[in-house]
Amino acid sequence: MLQEFLDHGMLEIGEGDEKFAYLERAAQDIAQQLKTTRSIASPYTLVALDSTIPSDEPVLESVMMIIKHHWKTFRNTFRDDVPQQILRAVILEALQQACDEDDALVSIVWLTGRSYLPYMQQGSKYDLCTHFLHGLGERAESNATSMWSDADSLSSMETAVAPQFALPEIDVTALDKDELVQQVTAAASPGTNPYTVAQNASAWSAHFGQAVASNIANALDLIPTNVVDSIAEALNQAVPAYLSSLLNPETTVNERFATRSRRINLLW
Repeated sequence: MLQEFLDHGMLEIGEGDEKFAYLERAAQDIAQQLKTTRSIASPYTLVALDSTIPSDEPVLESVMMIIKHHWKTFRNTFRDDVPQQILRAVILEALQQACDEDDALVSIVWLTGRSYLPYMQQGSKYDLCTHFLHGLGERAESNATSMWSDADSLSSMETAVAPQFALPEIDVTALDKDELVQQVTAAASPGTNPYTVAQNASAWSAHFGQAVASNIANALDLIPTNVVDSIAEALNQAVPAYLSSLLNPETTVNERFATRSRRINLLW
Protein backbone atom coordinates (compact mmCIF):
# COMPACT_ATOMS: atom_id res chain seq x y z
CA MET A 1 0.00 0.00 0.00
CA LEU A 2 2.84 2.42 0.73
CA GLN A 3 4.20 2.00 -2.77
CA GLU A 4 0.75 2.55 -4.30
CA PHE A 5 0.25 5.73 -2.28
CA LEU A 6 3.68 6.92 -3.42
CA ASP A 7 2.96 6.08 -7.06
CA HIS A 8 -0.27 8.09 -6.93
CA GLY A 9 1.48 11.12 -5.47
CA MET A 10 -0.26 10.72 -2.13
CA LEU A 11 2.84 10.26 0.02
CA GLU A 12 4.70 13.55 0.33
CA ILE A 13 7.91 12.56 2.04
CA GLY A 14 10.37 14.28 -0.27
CA GLU A 15 13.31 12.70 -2.02
CA GLY A 16 15.34 9.79 -0.76
CA ASP A 17 14.58 6.10 -0.38
CA GLU A 18 15.66 6.08 3.25
CA LYS A 19 12.49 7.91 4.33
CA PHE A 20 10.34 5.37 2.55
CA ALA A 21 12.31 2.60 4.27
CA TYR A 22 11.57 4.18 7.67
CA LEU A 23 7.86 4.01 6.95
CA GLU A 24 8.15 0.40 5.80
CA ARG A 25 9.85 -0.63 9.03
CA ALA A 26 7.24 1.21 11.06
CA ALA A 27 4.49 -0.64 9.18
CA GLN A 28 6.20 -3.94 9.95
CA ASP A 29 6.17 -3.13 13.67
CA ILE A 30 2.48 -2.25 13.57
CA ALA A 31 1.69 -5.40 11.58
CA GLN A 32 3.31 -7.44 14.32
CA GLN A 33 1.13 -5.70 16.91
CA LEU A 34 -1.96 -6.45 14.85
CA LYS A 35 -1.11 -10.14 14.67
CA THR A 36 -0.42 -10.24 18.39
CA THR A 37 -3.53 -8.27 19.41
CA ARG A 38 -6.27 -8.75 16.83
CA SER A 39 -8.72 -6.60 18.79
CA ILE A 40 -6.96 -3.42 17.62
CA ALA A 41 -7.52 -4.29 13.95
CA SER A 42 -11.00 -2.72 13.85
CA PRO A 43 -10.08 0.73 15.22
CA TYR A 44 -6.93 0.82 13.10
CA THR A 45 -9.00 0.02 10.01
CA LEU A 46 -11.52 2.78 10.71
CA VAL A 47 -8.79 5.34 11.40
CA ALA A 48 -7.05 4.43 8.16
CA LEU A 49 -10.25 4.98 6.17
CA ASP A 50 -11.75 8.01 7.92
CA SER A 51 -10.06 11.25 6.90
CA THR A 52 -12.17 13.31 9.30
CA ILE A 53 -10.70 11.85 12.50
CA PRO A 54 -8.86 14.57 14.51
CA SER A 55 -5.10 14.52 14.83
CA ASP A 56 -5.22 13.74 18.54
CA GLU A 57 -6.74 10.33 17.86
CA PRO A 58 -4.82 7.81 20.05
CA VAL A 59 -4.29 5.45 17.12
CA LEU A 60 -2.64 8.20 15.07
CA GLU A 61 -0.46 9.22 17.99
CA SER A 62 0.61 5.62 18.52
CA VAL A 63 1.52 5.27 14.84
CA MET A 64 3.51 8.50 14.97
CA MET A 65 5.52 7.24 17.92
CA ILE A 66 6.39 4.05 16.06
CA ILE A 67 7.46 6.03 12.98
CA LYS A 68 9.67 8.31 15.12
CA HIS A 69 11.39 5.24 16.52
CA HIS A 70 12.78 4.58 13.01
CA TRP A 71 12.70 8.12 11.57
CA LYS A 72 14.24 10.28 14.29
CA THR A 73 13.64 13.59 12.52
CA PHE A 74 10.07 12.76 11.49
CA ARG A 75 8.41 15.37 13.69
CA ASN A 76 10.90 18.08 12.71
CA THR A 77 10.41 17.30 9.03
CA PHE A 78 6.73 18.20 9.40
CA ARG A 79 7.07 20.91 12.07
CA ASP A 80 3.77 22.66 11.42
CA ASP A 81 1.45 19.70 10.95
CA VAL A 82 2.12 16.04 10.29
CA PRO A 83 0.20 14.94 7.16
CA GLN A 84 -2.29 12.36 8.38
CA GLN A 85 -2.17 10.81 4.94
CA ILE A 86 1.28 9.45 5.77
CA LEU A 87 0.03 7.93 9.02
CA ARG A 88 -2.97 6.34 7.30
CA ALA A 89 -0.79 4.96 4.53
CA VAL A 90 1.46 3.33 7.13
CA ILE A 91 -1.60 1.81 8.84
CA LEU A 92 -2.93 0.40 5.57
CA GLU A 93 0.48 -1.07 4.77
CA ALA A 94 0.54 -2.69 8.23
CA LEU A 95 -2.98 -4.07 7.74
CA GLN A 96 -1.99 -5.55 4.41
CA GLN A 97 1.13 -7.20 5.81
CA ALA A 98 -0.75 -8.61 8.80
CA CYS A 99 -3.57 -9.95 6.65
CA ASP A 100 -1.10 -11.70 4.37
CA GLU A 101 -0.21 -13.97 7.29
CA ASP A 102 -3.45 -14.15 9.30
CA ASP A 103 -6.80 -15.26 7.83
CA ALA A 104 -8.69 -14.16 10.94
CA LEU A 105 -7.46 -10.60 10.45
CA VAL A 106 -8.63 -10.74 6.84
CA SER A 107 -12.22 -11.17 8.00
CA ILE A 108 -11.90 -8.53 10.74
CA VAL A 109 -10.50 -5.87 8.42
CA TRP A 110 -12.92 -6.71 5.60
CA LEU A 111 -16.06 -6.70 7.75
CA THR A 112 -14.98 -3.48 9.48
CA GLY A 113 -13.89 -1.66 6.36
CA ARG A 114 -16.79 -2.53 4.08
CA SER A 115 -19.26 -0.91 6.49
CA TYR A 116 -17.42 2.41 6.14
CA LEU A 117 -16.79 2.36 2.38
CA PRO A 118 -20.14 4.04 1.50
CA TYR A 119 -19.15 7.03 3.65
CA MET A 120 -15.71 7.58 2.13
CA GLN A 121 -15.07 10.50 -0.18
CA GLN A 122 -14.42 9.63 -3.80
CA GLY A 123 -10.87 10.00 -5.05
CA SER A 124 -7.56 8.23 -5.42
CA LYS A 125 -7.51 7.11 -1.81
CA TYR A 126 -11.04 5.72 -2.17
CA ASP A 127 -10.00 3.70 -5.22
CA LEU A 128 -6.93 2.27 -3.48
CA CYS A 129 -8.85 1.38 -0.33
CA THR A 130 -11.71 -0.14 -2.29
CA HIS A 131 -9.34 -2.33 -4.27
CA PHE A 132 -7.56 -3.38 -1.08
CA LEU A 133 -10.75 -4.20 0.83
CA HIS A 134 -12.40 -6.05 -2.05
CA GLY A 135 -9.32 -8.25 -2.30
CA LEU A 136 -9.68 -9.04 1.40
CA GLY A 137 -13.38 -9.71 0.87
CA GLU A 138 -12.67 -12.35 -1.76
CA ARG A 139 -10.19 -14.04 0.57
CA ALA A 140 -12.62 -13.90 3.49
CA GLU A 141 -15.34 -15.48 1.36
CA SER A 142 -12.99 -18.21 0.19
CA ASN A 143 -11.85 -18.92 3.74
CA ALA A 144 -15.44 -19.07 5.00
CA THR A 145 -16.48 -21.43 2.21
CA SER A 146 -13.59 -23.74 3.03
CA MET A 147 -14.31 -23.61 6.76
CA TRP A 148 -18.06 -24.27 6.49
CA SER A 149 -18.15 -26.62 3.52
CA ASP A 150 -18.98 -30.29 4.01
CA ALA A 151 -15.75 -32.24 4.25
CA ASP A 152 -17.58 -35.36 3.05
CA SER A 153 -18.44 -33.80 -0.29
CA LEU A 154 -18.53 -36.25 -3.15
CA SER A 155 -17.23 -33.73 -5.65
CA SER A 156 -13.91 -35.52 -5.79
CA MET A 157 -15.69 -38.78 -6.65
CA GLU A 158 -17.62 -37.11 -9.45
CA THR A 159 -14.42 -36.23 -11.26
CA ALA A 160 -12.60 -39.48 -10.53
CA VAL A 161 -11.70 -41.69 -13.47
CA ALA A 162 -11.66 -45.44 -13.67
CA PRO A 163 -8.44 -47.15 -12.64
CA GLN A 164 -5.94 -47.56 -15.44
CA PHE A 165 -3.49 -50.44 -15.55
CA ALA A 166 -1.68 -52.47 -18.20
CA LEU A 167 -2.54 -56.14 -18.63
CA PRO A 168 0.31 -58.52 -19.34
CA GLU A 169 0.58 -59.85 -22.84
CA ILE A 170 -0.61 -63.45 -23.31
CA ASP A 171 1.27 -65.62 -25.77
CA VAL A 172 -1.63 -67.14 -27.72
CA THR A 173 0.76 -68.93 -30.04
CA ALA A 174 1.12 -71.57 -27.36
CA LEU A 175 -2.42 -72.74 -28.23
CA ASP A 176 -2.66 -74.86 -31.37
CA LYS A 177 -6.28 -74.55 -32.48
CA ASP A 178 -6.02 -77.21 -35.17
CA GLU A 179 -4.55 -79.73 -32.79
CA LEU A 180 -7.25 -79.04 -30.22
CA VAL A 181 -9.96 -79.54 -32.86
CA GLN A 182 -8.39 -82.87 -33.82
CA GLN A 183 -8.32 -84.00 -30.20
CA VAL A 184 -11.97 -83.07 -29.63
CA THR A 185 -12.98 -84.76 -32.86
CA ALA A 186 -11.06 -87.89 -31.91
CA ALA A 187 -12.86 -88.01 -28.59
CA ALA A 188 -16.11 -88.44 -30.52
CA SER A 189 -14.84 -90.92 -33.14
CA PRO A 190 -15.38 -94.70 -32.81
CA GLY A 191 -11.66 -95.33 -32.92
CA THR A 192 -11.03 -93.40 -29.70
CA ASN A 193 -14.37 -93.57 -27.95
CA PRO A 194 -15.22 -97.26 -27.24
CA TYR A 195 -18.90 -96.42 -27.10
CA THR A 196 -21.42 -95.25 -29.68
CA VAL A 197 -24.44 -93.06 -29.23
CA ALA A 198 -26.75 -95.76 -30.49
CA GLN A 199 -25.23 -98.43 -28.25
CA ASN A 200 -24.90 -96.49 -24.96
CA ALA A 201 -25.47 -92.76 -25.19
CA SER A 202 -24.75 -91.99 -21.53
CA ALA A 203 -21.44 -93.89 -21.53
CA TRP A 204 -20.42 -92.22 -24.81
CA SER A 205 -21.21 -88.79 -23.43
CA ALA A 206 -19.27 -89.45 -20.23
CA HIS A 207 -16.18 -90.61 -22.13
CA PHE A 208 -16.43 -87.73 -24.58
CA GLY A 209 -16.77 -85.15 -21.83
CA GLN A 210 -13.78 -86.47 -19.90
CA ALA A 211 -11.62 -86.56 -23.01
CA VAL A 212 -12.56 -83.03 -24.10
CA ALA A 213 -12.03 -81.62 -20.60
CA SER A 214 -8.62 -83.23 -20.40
CA ASN A 215 -7.60 -81.89 -23.82
CA ILE A 216 -8.72 -78.33 -23.00
CA ALA A 217 -6.97 -78.45 -19.62
CA ASN A 218 -3.76 -79.56 -21.28
CA ALA A 219 -4.05 -76.70 -23.80
CA LEU A 220 -4.56 -74.13 -21.06
CA ASP A 221 -1.57 -75.45 -19.17
CA LEU A 222 0.57 -74.26 -22.08
CA ILE A 223 -0.21 -70.60 -21.23
CA PRO A 224 2.61 -69.01 -19.18
CA THR A 225 1.98 -69.56 -15.48
CA ASN A 226 2.92 -65.97 -14.52
CA VAL A 227 -0.03 -64.37 -16.35
CA VAL A 228 -2.40 -64.60 -13.38
CA ASP A 229 0.27 -63.32 -11.01
CA SER A 230 0.98 -60.40 -13.33
CA ILE A 231 -2.71 -59.47 -13.48
CA ALA A 232 -2.99 -59.65 -9.70
CA GLU A 233 0.07 -57.44 -9.28
CA ALA A 234 -1.31 -54.86 -11.72
CA LEU A 235 -4.60 -54.76 -9.83
CA ASN A 236 -2.84 -54.42 -6.48
CA GLN A 237 -1.08 -51.30 -7.75
CA ALA A 238 -4.02 -49.72 -9.58
CA VAL A 239 -6.91 -50.24 -7.17
CA PRO A 240 -5.38 -48.57 -4.06
CA ALA A 241 -4.35 -45.57 -6.16
CA TYR A 242 -7.88 -45.35 -7.55
CA LEU A 243 -9.44 -45.47 -4.09
CA SER A 244 -7.04 -42.79 -2.88
CA SER A 245 -8.14 -40.53 -5.74
CA LEU A 246 -11.69 -40.68 -4.41
CA LEU A 247 -10.61 -39.23 -1.06
CA ASN A 248 -9.32 -35.77 -0.27
CA PRO A 249 -5.93 -36.28 1.38
CA GLU A 250 -6.20 -32.91 3.11
CA THR A 251 -9.43 -33.87 4.88
CA THR A 252 -9.06 -35.38 8.31
CA VAL A 253 -11.50 -36.68 10.87
CA ASN A 254 -10.81 -33.65 13.05
CA GLU A 255 -11.68 -31.27 10.23
CA ARG A 256 -14.97 -33.05 9.54
CA PHE A 257 -15.82 -32.95 13.24
CA ALA A 258 -14.94 -29.25 13.48
CA THR A 259 -17.13 -28.42 10.47
CA ARG A 260 -20.14 -30.19 11.92
CA SER A 261 -19.52 -28.60 15.34
CA ARG A 262 -19.54 -25.12 13.80
CA ARG A 263 -22.83 -25.85 12.07
CA ILE A 264 -24.44 -27.18 15.24
CA ASN A 265 -23.24 -24.17 17.24
CA LEU A 266 -24.66 -21.84 14.61
CA LEU A 267 -28.05 -23.54 14.78
CA TRP A 268 -28.15 -23.31 18.56
